[in-house]
Amino acid sequence: MGIQTFEFIDYMGAPLCFVTFFLTLFMLSTIINFTLITKRDDITKFEYVGAKHNHKWGPHSISYIQDTKEKEKTIRDEKNVT
Repeated sequence: MGIQTFEFIDYMGAPLCFVTFFLTLFMLSTIINFTLITKRDDITKFEYVGAKHNHKWGPHSISYIQDTKEKEKTIRDEKNVT
């Protein structure tokens, strides 16, 4: 039995699988975030990151997310004082 030789394309299988898996996860998460999350639900991490960079990545408005972040910060600060 001879020695097996690999081409460059053979080594690209694992990275391609890795990239495909995480792109699929990201796309599914984005679709779920825009279709199944309503305005009555809590703010998602996607929306927090989007608001940080001034982008709307979900059903809530950027101003609502920033107001909610300020309220959460105030509550945390009050808990730490007592």
